[in-house]
Amino acid sequence: CQDMLSEFSATENMDAAFFTAWTCSLAPDAIDDYGPAITLIRRALRKKRSDPKMLMTLAAVLLRDGQCEEAQKQLEASDRSSRTTSATRKYLSALTQFHLGNPDLLRKLLTEANDHRDHPLDDTKTRSVWNIRLTLKLLRSEAENLILATQPTECDPAETNSGGEK
Repeated sequence: CQDMLSEFSATENMDAAFFTAWTCSLAPDAIDDYGPAITLIRRALRKKRSDPKMLMTLAAVLLRDGQCEEAQKQLEASDRSSRTTSATRKYLSALTQFHLGNPDLLRKLLTEANDHRDHPLDDTKTRSVWNIRLTLKLLRSEAENLILATQPTECDPAETNSGGEK
């Protein structure tokens, strides 16, 4: 992830910006400093202000940086700007709520994501879209593993991993 971020940190190609930031957000601690990923996706958002995919990516990167309250706001903005509810957004909301100290909401949102009527993991039409399937499996597994955890790790906006711009 770090090499990819170094390579594309100054890109003007919005697809490259999206996929770079998204890739860096797929697992906790994928990179040491999320500031450059936050800057990259915010720059992409200036060109595509209400793109639900870009907003969700910003939320995911903010979540990984420990900025959970801002991540939740971006997930809500992504939800408002989209015509559909996505299982990916539900999984990210579940993870965010856990880190905000709401493990019961994690369970509820995880169930909603797993029961999503258009869940790509159950849809034979999207079986060939390997990256979507893998993303959902990663997020689902992370959320399920958090349910097994005994104590939530609360986010402290004053103690983020980076100095990413707001």
